[in-house]
Amino acid sequence: MNVEQPSVGESFDALVGLVAAVKAASPFAPVTVLVPSHASALDVYRLLARRVNGGKGLVAVTCLTPGDLAQRVFDRAGLAAGRSPVTTIVREGAVLNELSKNAGIFDQVADQPATALALARASAELDDVTLTDDKLPKLVADVVRVHQNVTRALGPGWHTQHDVVAAAITQLPSHAAGFGTVISFLLPTECSDADRKLLEALAAAVPVTTIARTPAADSVPTDTRVLSITDADDEARTVSRLVVEQLKKQIPGHRIGVFWGAADPYRVLLHRHLADAGVEVNGPAARQYTDMAYVRGFLTLLGLDRADIDRRQVLDVLAEGVLRWSEEKLPSSARCERLYTTEAVEEPEPRPTVRFVETPEEPADPTTAGVLEYRRKQSAERATFDNYILALSLSLTTLANAQTWPEAALSLEAMFNEHFDPITFYDAELTECREAVTDAIRALGSLEGVAPRPTLRSVRAALASQLATLTRRHGTFGTGVTLGSLASGAARDLDVVIVVGLAEGLTPTRLRDDALLPDSVRVLWHGVLPLLAERAAKQHREFLDTLASAARVRIVTFPRGNLRGGGERGASRWLTTHIASSAARGSEPVEIIGSYHDGILSGVPIVDSAPVTAQTWRLRALMSGADGNGTPRDTVLELAQAMRADRASGVFSRFNGNLSSQAHLLRVLDRPLTATSLEDWIASPLSYFLHRVLDQRIFTDVQLDVEIDALTRGSMLHEILEDHVAAQISGTPDAGSLEALQAISEQAFESWRVDSWIDHLWQRDMNVMRRDLKTWWGLQAETASNGWLPQHAEAAFGLADPAAYDALLFTLDDGSTIRFSGKVDRIDYHPDGSIRVVDYKAGTSDRFSKLSSDSPTAGSSKLQLPVYGLFAQAQGQGNGQTGTVLAEYDFITQRGGHTTIGYPVTDHVVDQLRSDVSAIVAAIRLGVFPPRPASGSFQSITQMIGTAALNALWGRLSPHLDHDLVARFWPEEDDK
Repeated sequence: MNVEQPSVGESFDALVGLVAAVKAASPFAPVTVLVPSHASALDVYRLLARRVNGGKGLVAVTCLTPGDLAQRVFDRAGLAAGRSPVTTIVREGAVLNELSKNAGIFDQVADQPATALALARASAELDDVTLTDDKLPKLVADVVRVHQNVTRALGPGWHTQHDVVAAAITQLPSHAAGFGTVISFLLPTECSDADRKLLEALAAAVPVTTIARTPAADSVPTDTRVLSITDADDEARTVSRLVVEQLKKQIPGHRIGVFWGAADPYRVLLHRHLADAGVEVNGPAARQYTDMAYVRGFLTLLGLDRADIDRRQVLDVLAEGVLRWSEEKLPSSARCERLYTTEAVEEPEPRPTVRFVETPEEPADPTTAGVLEYRRKQSAERATFDNYILALSLSLTTLANAQTWPEAALSLEAMFNEHFDPITFYDAELTECREAVTDAIRALGSLEGVAPRPTLRSVRAALASQLATLTRRHGTFGTGVTLGSLASGAARDLDVVIVVGLAEGLTPTRLRDDALLPDSVRVLWHGVLPLLAERAAKQHREFLDTLASAARVRIVTFPRGNLRGGGERGASRWLTTHIASSAARGSEPVEIIGSYHDGILSGVPIVDSAPVTAQTWRLRALMSGADGNGTPRDTVLELAQAMRADRASGVFSRFNGNLSSQAHLLRVLDRPLTATSLEDWIASPLSYFLHRVLDQRIFTDVQLDVEIDALTRGSMLHEILEDHVAAQISGTPDAGSLEALQAISEQAFESWRVDSWIDHLWQRDMNVMRRDLKTWWGLQAETASNGWLPQHAEAAFGLADPAAYDALLFTLDDGSTIRFSGKVDRIDYHPDGSIRVVDYKAGTSDRFSKLSSDSPTAGSSKLQLPVYGLFAQAQGQGNGQTGTVLAEYDFITQRGGHTTIGYPVTDHVVDQLRSDVSAIVAAIRLGVFPPRPASGSFQSITQMIGTAALNALWGRLSPHLDHDLVARFWPEEDDK
């Protein structure tokens, strides 16, 4: 019997009537309802429970999809006993086994996981085909051969879905009576050949009442609203607003459904925006297992070369926060990144404890161990990380040596537990993910006897494939708004249906002819396998059936723009006719929704409906200037508005580096200062504040260098020269000889060698450094012949190093004092009482060319030499050296010209230093940290903020700064 209804709602009414009639005659009479999806089955259960028997209860009603029906008959007939289902990984394993024996046309790609996956999918489709001796193209013939051999290899111990359906068709006459009254409810007209045959067999075995819509609509219902929205993100935001509007109209959340044709990006965006609006949802989780850090990280490690671990990829996994070695605590991600990034450590300062609240005065805590301790700590961290790399290599080797799949599964689980040690606190999502990964690993044991011997590549591919078949759900079905794909939207009991992503290229999804089983071959099998046009028609039918599920409201949205690729999108071809007919009727065919982001920037946010989040409510009130309307104040938004205004006008306020109101909380001047730290303030006051006050640093993307970088070369040369000079000072025989210097350098080359450096480049760099050191030695021999003898190497002052001298006390123009710290590379004494201070430079001399006796600080930008000179003078006086102090930069490489730049530290030099430092310290004490665009070591901060934006801001701001300050430190701005 066929029952046709004009709508889904009336179809549900008819179903209720049929079931009620059966139950009125016998409450325990079995009823089976065939439905298009499991989601529809749950809706049918709940509807019948509410409406049949006055909602007092319902028994012996079963809702099944055609596939569920076949499985139930298969199980009842006892055909599942002793047989296992052919899972995705089992079929892929069997395909790999066949390819290892006879790859045929797939010889060049037989070991690629993608090949096995594609052939396994084709094999699953061919299960339904009765293969004949039709002449097939060579490619298809090889696909068929692989399928037939896979089927034979699996044997009677396995069963496919085709086996289930075929057996069910045979067994239905014997078991159909147990299903009682059978009702087919809104099953799709476009179904698979297997489902069609199953339903025909069922109808032949028992009477089946079919409920269907009078001819199913082939177009979008006329009352459907179409919204054009800026992009997918705004689309999801708009959907959250539409959902809240429906909830305010007293439509329960479980009677609202939001569906997509493409899960990416809508699944994540809808979850986020609906959660922001406080709307409870159920459906596929925003993040599936393959999207989670545990899974991504583990699969990344499994893809590494065990003989040559790529540390960059390991660092990427560590940065995700899930890599936890069970044997030893790894350094933090930031610390490990420092091992492979270049960071100058010339004059370490105490790491400050930053407080921007009033606290009792505490003594400064100069906890630093200087360069050597820093390097020792870094060396220990590198040893730990290297040990981890070794352990990872051993884990991969153990896995690679597994001879069987059960053995591989055990090794894989051990590796997972070793490298992804469980977190110490409970996290439901991570716990769920760990359990899923563990279950997927253990499932790999089923490949024994089916797949070839495991390899690292095949194990990783099998695990990835198994995890991809698992689906995470969010929420409880029937609680909150339903989210899902179009395939889950048919025959649903809903009041409101919203379909998103109806832009051409997104929905319908782009379908291409199957490369392995093209339409030209599919037609030979007379409709058993769907053609391209039939697959497209199925997608369209799912869309129309989903819209038909709405009893009251239908809304379709599409994005005008592409979040990723740029460019514009148009409405889907499925909407073309509806838009044209709406325009012909005089209705607005498409509602244009403006950009939320542009609305905020222009001060005209969308105001045609109530805000769905508290933040939007506060934002609208702030931008409209409304006051006293009950909107709670949002200090953050108010500050943001003030910041935008100040930066647009160039006012020197708290948002542009004026911290005068909080200057009394600054403690950076309470501890010993290095000369270079004050130079940093000149270069970029904002960068100084971030680095020296807040102790924040920016690290660039980690890259393992293929050759030594400039900073590492400089540090290495400094260490070589330090050891060379220290040996001379200690009186080691022949310590000053060229041979002694060369021996020290060779030891340094060996200890500093990094695995990632390409050998021939490293050989080239060592030869360059050997040449530079030899030249430097010759020049130093001339200096020694003039009477200069080294007295100190790496002389530290003001540092926590036990061997360091006291900090240098320095009086400013206002009578206050500061303390200087630092580390002088070398101090020489002359018999005439003179002192020579040397600071090695491995780079070029260009930045120091303006230094002279007349300009000893090069316009306040170079303070190191006079500070070092004063320290050496103070120490020399205690040793009877009371002569002239000469402070020099020694450029020790050919790039620097093997020259020296410096001057005697005279009273004039000290007066200039005092004047410059007094002005800098005064500005810091006043909390002056304007955002001057930085270069050199602080360039990354400028780039992070945006070079063009920061240049523009500085241009607006500099005229508002103190004229004398700008003229002194940044004369180029004063000249504009």
